[in-house]
Amino acid sequence: MPLIARKIIRYSILFMLLLGVIVFAYKIKSILFCFFLAAFIAYLFFRPARFLEKKGIKRPWSILLIYFIVFSVISLGLFLLFPLLSTELLALAQVLPLYAGQMQILVHNVEEMNINHQITDIINNNISHIENFVYEQFNFLLLSVYALLSKVFLIILSPIIAFYLINDWEKLKESFFKLLSPKGRKIADELLTEIDRILISYLQGHLLVASIVGIFSGIAAAVIGVNFPFIVGLIMGLSELVPYLGIIIGCIPVLGIAASESFRSGIYMLIIIIIIQQLESNILSPKIIGDKLRLHPLVIVLALLIGGDLWGIWGIIISIPLIAIIRLTVELSWRL
Repeated sequence: MPLIARKIIRYSILFMLLLGVIVFAYKIKSILFCFFLAAFIAYLFFRPARFLEKKGIKRPWSILLIYFIVFSVISLGLFLLFPLLSTELLALAQVLPLYAGQMQILVHNVEEMNINHQITDIINNNISHIENFVYEQFNFLLLSVYALLSKVFLIILSPIIAFYLINDWEKLKESFFKLLSPKGRKIADELLTEIDRILISYLQGHLLVASIVGIFSGIAAAVIGVNFPFIVGLIMGLSELVPYLGIIIGCIPVLGIAASESFRSGIYMLIIIIIIQQLESNILSPKIIGDKLRLHPLVIVLALLIGGDLWGIWGIIISIPLIAIIRLTVELSWRL
């Protein structure tokens, strides 16, 4: 049988197996969430654990030391930032009724304007569409938070699983390689190296871009006089972690905060968000993240839609590196 025919048969079987794995993964997606999170934690902490191990600390103790350091840093950060965040949140809660009253006055003024009924209907319909859109986005956010809280046990279990993954990584890798031929081991090692490069590039670049967007958004809000600039920067930075759709999710509450103070502040904030978005999409992301993932925009959009439908906001976040890894795996497996 010709080589190309054997490969076609082999990859037809591989495709069917992959399809079966995807269906099975969807059935146990809650459990997979725990293992994905554990794998992510293990990936982040493996290098520091190896570094401490080379310094003479046994690996189990080095992992526990890293856990302690990370927990201490997070606790210290919350301790230092919580007073500022709570102050702004309390102030925002106090003025929300005032903002709602101003919005009602604005709507009333629009209704009282001496314009024809068709324009009035258009304005009212668009206001209704905007309200529905804001409600849907807020509901999506609350459902994502609720889904995350419902997985508290799995989240607590993830660092424990990650501990064993880090501690026994070499044994697990060797056990997997024993299942492969010498050629397969070489390709698998090349695959793991390339996946590591992709993930490092994506994580470092994505976190750096999100930090820059958040910092500049907060500074810009403070410069133009928008209240709660810390909250504005935090919203924009966190929303930027959601690929492509984050800027849309983040700008809604930010524009609401700015526009509730004055129409001019809302316009200024909108201009700033547009400028930041253009800089992020045309300069920051290409330069910092680059084209290392080698994915077509249509593939990225499709991956975001599928990831969001399967796992919500977490699926959107992991879909891009995941589809890049799948593409790389298919490319290298063709050489088997």
